[in-house]
Amino acid sequence: IYDCEPLNAAQQAEYEQWVATWEPVYGDRLPEALKYQQDYRFGYIFIMRDYLPKGVLGMLLASFFAAYMSTMSTQLNWGASYLINDFYLRFLRPNAPRRLSLRISRAVTLLLAVFGLLITSQMNSIAGVWQFIMECGAGLGLVLILRWYWWRINAWAEITATVAPFIAYAIAHYGLAWAFPNSFFFTVGFTTLAWLLTMYMTSPESSSTLVEFYATVRPGGAWKPVAWKVADDPEMKDGPSTPVLLLYWVGGIAAVYGALFLVGALLFKW
Repeated sequence: IYDCEPLNAAQQAEYEQWVATWEPVYGDRLPEALKYQQDYRFGYIFIMRDYLPKGVLGMLLASFFAAYMSTMSTQLNWGASYLINDFYLRFLRPNAPRRLSLRISRAVTLLLAVFGLLITSQMNSIAGVWQFIMECGAGLGLVLILRWYWWRINAWAEITATVAPFIAYAIAHYGLAWAFPNSFFFTVGFTTLAWLLTMYMTSPESSSTLVEFYATVRPGGAWKPVAWKVADDPEMKDGPSTPVLLLYWVGGIAAVYGALFLVGALLFKW
């Protein structure tokens, strides 16, 4: 009767035949296999440790280190370039000597590495890292999207939206002792309010910059004040309307996700 139960429950009879054939061979391995079910997150590591040959295991570990170092190098160089090129050289010392800029960029890279080390020492899980990254970017996405549709957004608003989530994260977790997702919603609201106040307290971008951007991109949305300045130029044509841009946006998202699911279907179903 026990043999008939799995046979009747199987979707196809071949599945039960495979089990009946290989169960005597690998039945003695069942207690060993059960240890991998203690925590599914460790199964990948256990299989690497117990079944991979030494050479393959070494290559896999080397690939992990290579992926880690490439990610670290990218993030450090990226962060330093933002702070030096987009902040220091633009707002603090536009005419700084190249040698001085190089020295400061090295110091900033070192400080970013130390700051990252301090942050990671407070993390206990991968989920905690992802929550930290998501919260420290909370509220930034709104200004990055609206800058294409609203002429009033300036560089100071974007800088504020980049820095404010870190302040909000510290307030939510260490001041208010809030956990995720309440801390996430607080960070979004705090960041949005911060960059809006900064935007209205600072001057907009120069008229020449706005006109040049409008002539190149032809954005829709709240760009009418800039469009009026170039209305008499016969070479200037209106860009696509906001509904059309939204349609493009939805179509782009559908195309990306459709391509992802298509590749998954090709790999796992066909």
